[in-house]
Amino acid sequence: MDQPQPQRLRTGGGGRRAGYVIAAVINLVLWFLANVDPGWQAVWFLSPSAAQLLALFNLVILTQAAANVLYAIFDSTGLKRFLEVPLTVLSLWLAVRVLVVFPFDFGPDGGIWSQIALVMAFIGVLGTAIALIVNIALLVKWVVMREPAASDRREP
Repeated sequence: MDQPQPQRLRTGGGGRRAGYVIAAVINLVLWFLANVDPGWQAVWFLSPSAAQLLALFNLVILTQAAANVLYAIFDSTGLKRFLEVPLTVLSLWLAVRVLVVFPFDFGPDGGIWSQIALVMAFIGVLGTAIALIVNIALLVKWVVMREPAASDRREP
């Protein structure tokens, strides 16, 4: 006897667009909090060397916000595939810089926390590198598998 297949829930374009808007707002709030006085200096475990990362952080967070606004307006798979690769490259650049600069200071008794932060920074670099590989693969798949535009089709 055939079992009825459960229906898969699909998100409509409206929910996806709302998600993009929420992501853009979160990015802008983070940008604001990092740059308004006292900004990042108020975070007790960040050392003064965090200032070296602020410009790159701002670039990454603002380009992510702009991309999310574009996604919300156009809701295009192609646009998302093309933008995710350079956005992930920027994120990887920031993650590597965080690992190199290591702007964390947990004080004289924070030995274990420094080690945890180092491991987390390394995991961030690794995860972002994997995301870059995935985004490149998704872009290649989209380019190869997409249907040609109506103007590109040849009539027999």
